[in-house]
Amino acid sequence: MSESIVVLMHYEADGTQISREVYEGDPAPFIEYQRIAVAESVPFLEYVKE
Repeated sequence: MSESIVVLMHYEADGTQISREVYEGDPAPFIEYQRIAVAESVPFLEYVKE
């Protein structure tokens, strides 16, 4: 997995993806966002358990 390429994905309000673009700036903030998301995540089966 590459942590040096960020692709920004753009969506309509209904969730339809309309475009993608390679982000040319510093990927460090996005790597931190990913770290936080993974740290705060729960396994899928636990998430959907009633």
